[in-house]
Amino acid sequence: MMVKEIQHAPSGRKLPPQYVVVSFDGCVELESWRAWLAFAERLPDIRLTFFVSGTCFLSDERRMLYEGPGEERGRARIRFGGTPSEMEERARILNAFFLAGHEIASHAVGHFDGAGWSAGKWVAEFDHYDRLVDNYVRNNGLGSGQGLAFGSRDIRGFRAPFLSTGPALNPAVAAHGYAYDASSAGRAGAWPVLNKDGLWKFRLASIPLKGCRRTPLSMDYNLFVVQTLESPDIFSDPQRLEDTVVESYMNYFKKNYFGNRAPIHIGHHFTDYAGKSYERALMRFIEAIAVRADVKLCTHMQLVDVLERSQPATEMAGE
Repeated sequence: MMVKEIQHAPSGRKLPPQYVVVSFDGCVELESWRAWLAFAERLPDIRLTFFVSGTCFLSDERRMLYEGPGEERGRARIRFGGTPSEMEERARILNAFFLAGHEIASHAVGHFDGAGWSAGKWVAEFDHYDRLVDNYVRNNGLGSGQGLAFGSRDIRGFRAPFLSTGPALNPAVAAHGYAYDASSAGRAGAWPVLNKDGLWKFRLASIPLKGCRRTPLSMDYNLFVVQTLESPDIFSDPQRLEDTVVESYMNYFKKNYFGNRAPIHIGHHFTDYAGKSYERALMRFIEAIAVRADVKLCTHMQLVDVLERSQPATEMAGE
Protein backbone atom coordinates (compact mmCIF):
# COMPACT_ATOMS: atom_id res chain seq x y z
CA MET A 1 0.00 0.00 0.00
CA MET A 2 2.85 2.40 0.77
CA VAL A 3 4.87 1.57 -2.34
CA LYS A 4 2.78 3.92 -4.50
CA GLU A 5 3.74 6.82 -2.27
CA ILE A 6 7.46 6.40 -3.06
CA GLN A 7 7.37 6.25 -6.86
CA HIS A 8 10.63 7.85 -8.07
CA ALA A 9 13.95 8.81 -6.53
CA PRO A 10 15.38 12.30 -7.04
CA SER A 11 16.91 12.88 -10.46
CA GLY A 12 19.85 14.97 -11.64
CA ARG A 13 22.53 13.41 -9.44
CA LYS A 14 23.94 9.98 -8.92
CA LEU A 15 22.75 8.43 -5.69
CA PRO A 16 23.81 5.32 -3.84
CA PRO A 17 21.22 2.64 -3.14
CA GLN A 18 19.06 3.25 -0.11
CA TYR A 19 20.53 0.91 2.50
CA VAL A 20 18.14 -0.24 5.21
CA VAL A 21 19.53 -2.05 8.25
CA VAL A 22 16.97 -3.89 10.39
CA SER A 23 18.18 -5.51 13.59
CA PHE A 24 16.92 -7.30 16.68
CA ASP A 25 18.23 -7.22 20.26
CA GLY A 26 18.22 -10.00 22.84
CA CYS A 27 16.68 -12.72 20.68
CA VAL A 28 15.88 -15.33 23.34
CA GLU A 29 12.24 -16.08 22.49
CA LEU A 30 11.78 -19.03 20.12
CA GLU A 31 8.35 -17.88 18.97
CA SER A 32 9.91 -14.77 17.44
CA TRP A 33 12.81 -16.72 15.94
CA ARG A 34 10.27 -18.95 14.17
CA ALA A 35 8.19 -16.00 12.94
CA TRP A 36 11.15 -14.08 11.53
CA LEU A 37 12.63 -17.16 9.89
CA ALA A 38 9.34 -17.79 8.09
CA PHE A 39 9.21 -14.11 7.08
CA ALA A 40 12.83 -14.05 5.83
CA GLU A 41 12.27 -17.19 3.79
CA ARG A 42 9.41 -15.43 1.99
CA LEU A 43 11.71 -12.50 1.12
CA PRO A 44 15.00 -14.22 0.25
CA ASP A 45 16.75 -11.01 -0.88
CA ILE A 46 16.60 -9.29 2.50
CA ARG A 47 19.28 -9.63 5.17
CA LEU A 48 18.79 -9.01 8.90
CA THR A 49 21.11 -8.53 11.89
CA PHE A 50 20.51 -10.28 15.21
CA PHE A 51 22.26 -8.89 18.30
CA VAL A 52 21.99 -12.11 20.26
CA SER A 53 22.36 -12.09 24.04
CA GLY A 54 24.83 -14.66 25.31
CA THR A 55 22.22 -16.18 27.61
CA CYS A 56 20.72 -17.67 24.43
CA PHE A 57 23.77 -19.92 24.23
CA LEU A 58 23.37 -21.41 27.70
CA SER A 59 20.52 -23.63 28.93
CA ASP A 60 18.76 -22.94 32.22
CA GLU A 61 20.38 -25.93 33.88
CA ARG A 62 23.88 -24.76 32.84
CA ARG A 63 23.45 -21.12 33.82
CA MET A 64 26.11 -21.38 36.56
CA LEU A 65 28.74 -21.47 33.82
CA TYR A 66 28.23 -17.71 33.44
CA GLU A 67 29.45 -15.03 35.83
CA GLY A 68 29.02 -11.44 34.73
CA PRO A 69 31.45 -8.67 35.75
CA GLY A 70 30.89 -8.01 39.46
CA GLU A 71 27.75 -10.19 39.46
CA GLU A 72 26.68 -13.40 41.15
CA ARG A 73 27.43 -16.58 39.24
CA GLY A 74 24.44 -17.77 37.23
CA ARG A 75 22.67 -14.39 37.29
CA ALA A 76 21.48 -12.37 34.30
CA ARG A 77 18.91 -9.62 33.71
CA ILE A 78 17.18 -11.67 31.04
CA ARG A 79 16.34 -15.35 30.94
CA PHE A 80 18.65 -18.11 29.79
CA GLY A 81 18.14 -20.40 26.81
CA GLY A 82 15.67 -22.89 28.28
CA THR A 83 15.65 -26.67 27.98
CA PRO A 84 18.06 -28.82 25.95
CA SER A 85 15.39 -29.28 23.26
CA GLU A 86 14.92 -25.50 23.08
CA MET A 87 18.68 -25.09 22.75
CA GLU A 88 18.66 -27.53 19.83
CA GLU A 89 15.83 -25.70 18.08
CA ARG A 90 17.43 -22.31 18.60
CA ALA A 91 20.68 -23.61 17.11
CA ARG A 92 18.82 -24.90 14.04
CA ILE A 93 17.17 -21.52 13.49
CA LEU A 94 20.36 -19.52 14.12
CA ASN A 95 22.17 -21.76 11.66
CA ALA A 96 19.47 -21.29 9.04
CA PHE A 97 19.80 -17.52 9.31
CA PHE A 98 23.61 -17.56 9.31
CA LEU A 99 23.89 -19.89 6.34
CA ALA A 100 21.42 -17.73 4.39
CA GLY A 101 23.66 -14.67 4.84
CA HIS A 102 22.05 -12.93 7.79
CA GLU A 103 24.27 -11.61 10.58
CA ILE A 104 24.70 -12.87 14.13
CA ALA A 105 26.20 -10.13 16.30
CA SER A 106 26.82 -9.60 20.01
CA HIS A 107 24.53 -8.08 22.63
CA ALA A 108 26.88 -9.11 25.46
CA VAL A 109 25.82 -11.93 27.79
CA GLY A 110 23.82 -10.99 30.86
CA HIS A 111 22.09 -7.81 29.62
CA PHE A 112 23.65 -5.72 32.38
CA ASP A 113 24.03 -1.94 32.27
CA GLY A 114 27.75 -1.50 31.60
CA ALA A 115 27.90 2.30 31.49
CA GLY A 116 30.17 2.32 34.54
CA TRP A 117 32.27 -0.68 33.57
CA SER A 118 36.00 -0.47 33.00
CA ALA A 119 37.48 -1.62 29.70
CA GLY A 120 38.64 -4.75 31.52
CA LYS A 121 35.10 -5.63 32.56
CA TRP A 122 33.83 -5.13 29.02
CA VAL A 123 36.58 -7.31 27.59
CA ALA A 124 35.84 -10.02 30.17
CA GLU A 125 32.17 -9.98 29.09
CA PHE A 126 33.16 -10.17 25.41
CA ASP A 127 35.53 -13.05 26.09
CA HIS A 128 32.84 -14.91 28.00
CA TYR A 129 30.45 -14.38 25.10
CA ASP A 130 32.97 -15.93 22.72
CA ARG A 131 33.41 -18.99 24.93
CA LEU A 132 29.65 -19.53 25.09
CA VAL A 133 29.43 -19.46 21.29
CA ASP A 134 32.45 -21.67 20.69
CA ASN A 135 31.52 -24.23 23.35
CA TYR A 136 27.79 -24.38 22.65
CA VAL A 137 27.64 -28.18 22.33
CA ARG A 138 29.88 -29.02 25.26
CA ASN A 139 28.42 -26.40 27.62
CA ASN A 140 24.88 -27.63 27.04
CA GLY A 141 25.53 -31.37 26.87
CA LEU A 142 24.26 -31.61 23.29
CA GLY A 143 25.13 -34.04 20.54
CA SER A 144 27.85 -33.22 18.01
CA GLY A 145 25.29 -32.50 15.29
CA GLN A 146 23.35 -30.02 17.42
CA GLY A 147 25.85 -27.18 17.49
CA LEU A 148 26.24 -23.83 15.77
CA ALA A 149 27.33 -23.33 12.17
CA PHE A 150 29.34 -20.26 13.20
CA GLY A 151 31.94 -19.39 15.79
CA SER A 152 33.06 -16.31 17.68
CA ARG A 153 35.31 -15.39 14.73
CA ASP A 154 32.15 -14.77 12.68
CA ILE A 155 30.73 -12.23 15.15
CA ARG A 156 31.95 -8.83 14.04
CA GLY A 157 29.67 -6.28 15.67
CA PHE A 158 28.16 -5.21 18.96
CA ARG A 159 25.23 -3.33 20.48
CA ALA A 160 25.21 -2.53 24.19
CA PRO A 161 22.26 -3.62 26.36
CA PHE A 162 19.99 -0.63 27.10
CA LEU A 163 22.14 1.26 24.54
CA SER A 164 24.07 2.11 27.70
CA THR A 165 27.65 3.12 26.99
CA GLY A 166 30.51 4.71 28.86
CA PRO A 167 34.00 6.00 28.11
CA ALA A 168 35.54 2.54 28.35
CA LEU A 169 33.27 0.89 25.79
CA ASN A 170 34.73 2.05 22.47
CA PRO A 171 38.34 1.06 23.20
CA ALA A 172 37.14 -2.29 24.59
CA VAL A 173 34.99 -3.01 21.50
CA ALA A 174 37.92 -2.12 19.24
CA ALA A 175 40.42 -4.13 21.29
CA HIS A 176 38.19 -7.18 21.02
CA GLY A 177 38.33 -6.93 17.24
CA TYR A 178 34.75 -5.93 16.48
CA ALA A 179 34.31 -3.87 13.33
CA TYR A 180 31.42 -1.71 14.50
CA ASP A 181 29.32 -0.57 17.43
CA ALA A 182 25.57 0.04 16.99
CA SER A 183 24.81 1.48 20.44
CA SER A 184 24.44 5.16 19.54
CA ALA A 185 21.64 7.58 18.68
CA GLY A 186 21.68 10.32 16.07
CA ARG A 187 19.90 12.20 13.30
CA ALA A 188 17.86 10.44 10.65
CA GLY A 189 20.06 11.85 7.86
CA ALA A 190 23.43 11.16 9.49
CA TRP A 191 25.87 8.86 7.73
CA PRO A 192 27.87 6.32 9.78
CA VAL A 193 31.31 7.50 10.84
CA LEU A 194 34.62 5.75 11.49
CA ASN A 195 35.82 6.83 14.93
CA LYS A 196 39.35 7.24 16.28
CA ASP A 197 39.33 3.67 17.59
CA GLY A 198 38.74 2.34 14.07
CA LEU A 199 35.10 1.43 14.73
CA TRP A 200 32.19 2.17 12.47
CA LYS A 201 29.51 3.85 14.57
CA PHE A 202 25.93 3.06 13.56
CA ARG A 203 23.17 5.16 15.09
CA LEU A 204 19.48 4.62 15.61
CA ALA A 205 17.58 7.76 14.56
CA SER A 206 15.17 10.08 16.35
CA ILE A 207 11.96 9.95 14.32
CA PRO A 208 8.60 11.74 14.55
CA LEU A 209 5.66 9.72 15.86
CA LYS A 210 2.07 10.79 15.21
CA GLY A 211 0.29 11.97 18.34
CA CYS A 212 3.50 12.45 20.33
CA ARG A 213 5.68 15.48 21.03
CA ARG A 214 8.78 13.44 21.76
CA THR A 215 10.74 11.94 18.87
CA PRO A 216 11.73 8.43 19.99
CA LEU A 217 14.57 6.40 18.60
CA SER A 218 13.76 4.10 15.69
CA MET A 219 13.35 1.13 18.01
CA ASP A 220 10.18 -0.64 19.13
CA TYR A 221 10.86 -0.24 22.86
CA ASN A 222 11.42 3.51 22.52
CA LEU A 223 8.25 3.95 20.47
CA PHE A 224 6.35 1.93 23.06
CA VAL A 225 7.61 4.07 25.95
CA VAL A 226 6.76 7.37 24.25
CA GLN A 227 3.31 6.14 23.20
CA THR A 228 2.65 4.87 26.71
CA LEU A 229 3.46 8.30 28.11
CA GLU A 230 1.83 10.51 25.49
CA SER A 231 -0.77 8.45 23.60
CA PRO A 232 -1.84 5.54 25.83
CA ASP A 233 -5.27 5.29 24.21
CA ILE A 234 -3.64 3.97 21.04
CA PHE A 235 -3.10 0.58 22.67
CA SER A 236 -6.86 -0.02 22.70
CA ASP A 237 -6.80 0.02 18.90
CA PRO A 238 -4.10 -2.39 17.65
CA GLN A 239 -4.71 -1.54 13.99
CA ARG A 240 -4.24 2.18 14.61
CA LEU A 241 -1.09 1.44 16.60
CA GLU A 242 0.30 -0.71 13.80
CA ASP A 243 -0.57 1.86 11.14
CA THR A 244 1.06 4.63 13.17
CA VAL A 245 4.32 2.70 13.46
CA VAL A 246 4.32 1.85 9.74
CA GLU A 247 3.73 5.52 8.94
CA SER A 248 6.61 6.62 11.17
CA TYR A 249 9.01 4.15 9.59
CA MET A 250 7.88 5.11 6.08
CA ASN A 251 8.35 8.81 6.82
CA TYR A 252 11.86 8.08 8.10
CA PHE A 253 12.54 6.05 4.95
CA LYS A 254 11.23 8.74 2.58
CA LYS A 255 13.20 11.50 4.34
CA ASN A 256 16.44 9.69 3.57
CA TYR A 257 15.39 8.18 0.24
CA PHE A 258 14.46 11.58 -1.18
CA GLY A 259 17.31 13.25 0.69
CA ASN A 260 20.95 12.24 1.07
CA ARG A 261 20.34 8.47 1.07
CA ALA A 262 21.87 8.00 4.53
CA PRO A 263 21.26 4.42 5.71
CA ILE A 264 18.07 3.62 7.62
CA HIS A 265 18.56 1.98 11.03
CA ILE A 266 15.65 0.26 12.78
CA GLY A 267 16.04 -1.88 15.88
CA HIS A 268 13.47 -4.22 17.41
CA HIS A 269 13.30 -6.79 20.18
CA PHE A 270 11.74 -10.22 20.37
CA THR A 271 9.79 -8.93 23.39
CA ASP A 272 6.05 -8.60 22.75
CA TYR A 273 5.26 -5.02 23.79
CA ALA A 274 1.72 -4.74 22.46
CA GLY A 275 0.23 -7.93 21.06
CA LYS A 276 2.77 -8.15 18.22
CA SER A 277 1.65 -4.80 16.76
CA TYR A 278 5.23 -3.57 16.45
CA GLU A 279 6.34 -6.84 14.87
CA ARG A 280 3.53 -6.71 12.30
CA ALA A 281 4.31 -3.06 11.55
CA LEU A 282 7.97 -3.84 10.91
CA MET A 283 7.06 -6.72 8.61
CA ARG A 284 4.70 -4.46 6.65
CA PHE A 285 7.38 -1.80 6.34
CA ILE A 286 9.95 -4.29 5.06
CA GLU A 287 7.49 -5.75 2.55
CA ALA A 288 6.65 -2.26 1.25
CA ILE A 289 10.24 -1.23 0.52
CA ALA A 290 11.82 -4.57 -0.39
CA VAL A 291 10.23 -4.51 -3.86
CA ARG A 292 12.41 -1.60 -5.02
CA ALA A 293 15.59 -2.34 -6.97
CA ASP A 294 17.33 0.71 -5.48
CA VAL A 295 16.66 -0.39 -1.87
CA LYS A 296 19.05 -2.82 -0.18
CA LEU A 297 18.00 -4.45 3.09
CA CYS A 298 21.41 -5.42 4.40
CA THR A 299 23.24 -6.43 7.56
CA HIS A 300 25.51 -4.13 9.51
CA MET A 301 28.59 -5.95 8.24
CA GLN A 302 27.40 -5.71 4.66
CA LEU A 303 27.05 -1.96 5.21
CA VAL A 304 30.57 -1.85 6.69
CA ASP A 305 31.87 -3.49 3.52
CA VAL A 306 30.01 -0.93 1.37
CA LEU A 307 31.35 2.00 3.39
CA GLU A 308 34.92 0.75 3.29
CA ARG A 309 34.77 0.30 -0.51
CA SER A 310 33.15 3.66 -1.17
CA GLN A 311 34.01 7.30 -1.25
CA PRO A 312 33.41 9.36 1.92
CA ALA A 313 29.74 9.49 2.85
CA THR A 314 29.30 13.11 1.78
CA GLU A 315 30.53 12.22 -1.71
CA MET A 316 28.31 9.12 -1.83
CA ALA A 317 25.35 11.33 -0.95
CA GLY A 318 26.17 13.84 -3.66
CA GLU A 319 26.79 16.65 -1.17
